[in-house]
Amino acid sequence: RAGLVGVFNYREREMGKASKDKRDIYYRKAKEEGWRARSAFKLLQIDDSFDILKNVKNVVDLCAAPGSWSQVLSRRIYLPAKEKGLPDEDMPKLIAIDLQPMAPIEGITTIQGDMTSMAKVEEILAHFTDGRKADLVISDGAPDVTGLHDMDEFMQAQLILAGLTVCTHILAAEGEGEWTWFEGNFQEYEADRVKRQGDAPPKPSMPGWCSEAHQSKSTSTTSLQLDENI
Repeated sequence: RAGLVGVFNYREREMGKASKDKRDIYYRKAKEEGWRARSAFKLLQIDDSFDILKNVKNVVDLCAAPGSWSQVLSRRIYLPAKEKGLPDEDMPKLIAIDLQPMAPIEGITTIQGDMTSMAKVEEILAHFTDGRKADLVISDGAPDVTGLHDMDEFMQAQLILAGLTVCTHILAAEGEGEWTWFEGNFQEYEADRVKRQGDAPPKPSMPGWCSEAHQSKSTSTTSLQLDENI
């Protein structure tokens, strides 16, 4: 199965009034629909295009706070299963982890702590039954932006590599991963490191938000242009 990577090029984003107005639309729409952040629409669009949330049971959301992506997991995976009246043992196991505390979300087990800690890795795995691992790992995490582009890109690269390392412990062999990262000078470095853990590196080449299916056994690369104002 394919992994997914999102790419955000903040150097090319238009910062004029029209762009701000469009972002304000997503902000208001998120408030109206009860999302904690407008970033929820990124995962919704990715899922609408790639069906990454289809037929998955065990999911981990890394760097999850404030929880907008976990809300998507709840609404698209947990609540439909609940409506079907599935027994507890067949209900999806959805885990969210972040250094920051998160308000509760129905169907989401929240863990506060360092995702790179083996104790937290073991805590995540303990929530899955029969020794199973995650079918899907997602992350929309990003470092605090300093305005120093090379520094921001480097820190983002380290965050992604940390997430990939965690995946070697918690992601099933045929599982799927989705990350977001800053497009920039460190992409080739990141792609090379990703390649060591899969058959093919991502090939980010589009401005704005992109998501690319990649890094999978016998899976081709697919690209999707996402709205850069989300």
